[in-house]
Amino acid sequence: MFEVIIEGVEDCNCFKKRGKKFPQTFESSYGAKTKAQELIDSMNDTFCGVHHFSLKIEDNKFIILAKRVV
Repeated sequence: MFEVIIEGVEDCNCFKKRGKKFPQTFESSYGAKTKAQELIDSMNDTFCGVHHFSLKIEDNKFIILAKRVV
């Protein structure tokens, strides 16, 4: 099993409004990586810009990192 996890969104109101539950699990590495990248692209494009989202991979975990930029 592979997981998509999000870290650093405790103070991100845009993420809270989205209402997604994490971690999300996937059968394949490809599925998890694809979903993580889709989420990152969407959040970087549509959220208010206070955070920038990037991907970190550790073993079977695809970790979306939120970094405050404003």
